[in-house]
Amino acid sequence: MTKKIATLFFCKSCGVEYRQWEGKCRACGDWNSIIEAPTPTLSPVGGFQQAKTSKIRGNHDSANLFTPLGLSDTITEEYLPTGMDEFDRTIGGGIVPGGVTLISGDPGIGKSTLILQITGLLAKNKKCVYISGEESPHQINLRAKRLNIPNGSMQLASHYDCDVLLQALDQVKPDFVVIDSIQTLASGQAQGAPGSITQIRTITQMLVHYAKANHCAMMLVGHVTKEGNIAGPRLLEHMVDTVLYLEGDKNQYYRLLRTIKNRFGATDETGIFDLRQDGMHEVPNPSAIFTSNENIDSPGKAVCVTTTGTRPLMVDIQALVASSIYPMPKRTALGFDSARLDMIIAILENHAGYVFAGHDIYLNVAGGLKIREPAADLAAAAALISALLGRALPHNISFAGELGLSGEVRAVNLWELRVKEAKKMGFVKVILPPPILLNDADDVTTKDKFIDIMRSVHQFPSLMKDLS
Repeated sequence: MTKKIATLFFCKSCGVEYRQWEGKCRACGDWNSIIEAPTPTLSPVGGFQQAKTSKIRGNHDSANLFTPLGLSDTITEEYLPTGMDEFDRTIGGGIVPGGVTLISGDPGIGKSTLILQITGLLAKNKKCVYISGEESPHQINLRAKRLNIPNGSMQLASHYDCDVLLQALDQVKPDFVVIDSIQTLASGQAQGAPGSITQIRTITQMLVHYAKANHCAMMLVGHVTKEGNIAGPRLLEHMVDTVLYLEGDKNQYYRLLRTIKNRFGATDETGIFDLRQDGMHEVPNPSAIFTSNENIDSPGKAVCVTTTGTRPLMVDIQALVASSIYPMPKRTALGFDSARLDMIIAILENHAGYVFAGHDIYLNVAGGLKIREPAADLAAAAALISALLGRALPHNISFAGELGLSGEVRAVNLWELRVKEAKKMGFVKVILPPPILLNDADDVTTKDKFIDIMRSVHQFPSLMKDLS
């Protein structure tokens, strides 16, 4: 005899669980977003229809449940390199057997293209399965032909029933599985339509259990909401091992693959790709595409030495300051945090004496790149002052530094890598705050004339005068 647990409720925006219905979600603040989500029927021993999922969970003897550290017999190799260096570096060296990776991004950004290429590369030496709930095998074959993936390199399936798919995978026993996408699958063990919170939670749990029990690497494709967040409950990101996000401007050809979470490597790593007709191509020198190749000094442009994970990157930051005809001047930032732009303007007005009142201000990061680290503050401030005064900064000078509210320029991390990248790209000087982990008696400017130290925002007037 079976019993049913009490009905629960979930917020369809953020996935927070409630015991009873409420009009407004206390976590995300959305109204009318809490829906009824009954949990599936449980068996007397507890667990989701244990008889049907015994193969998925594995029939482990309780006496052999534990394994000493480092003595696992099932682990034969640590990583599965895909052969795509940008992707392998982003996820920490390659696909991990038994690991589950979630990749997400805006529609049409190139997720399916990138994953099909990776599957084609792994299929040269491994048994790979590509499962799509959105495309037919004919459509996948057309895309594979465009990407020059050889015929017969992988097994294709177009199905939405997760229970049937797991039974089929148990017979094929693949090394690598792609699910495109997780929102299109459904299971009879959960109520609701495909893509609902209950279905996503149950299906993800089943897939993760299968991957761990069978030592099979798995990659899941996830949709995004209109705000750009991964659709479904937040629990989805906690259940998988790695979370990747593919981003980029649809009007640009370049795509950035960011690591949001990684249990097997560093987080916040970035891979840069060039999207072409025949698929994703690795970018060997990213700094060259995000900086101007013309040796022309123009007002409102400053070069920032930023980092994405452990990779240094040279990026042009462009600013435009124009007289405003509106009572409230515009403040627009593309690829840069708009709140941080307002803070930089306030710091420059209070500590450097520049007046931006009555001006429309536009700040843009060239190439469609989105800068997330505060080390871009110094370059953004230099670009704003250059645009305000109409004085051009030298094209071979670069900046890196965080601005503090009290007017100081704060130290940045990985300053040695930033300096090395600036030298490699042909810059003659990089302006930095005092590098961290140096004694006060050490004068880095005497050791390396390439570096110029800026300690305070008050130095900007004299700096602009010298550079101009």
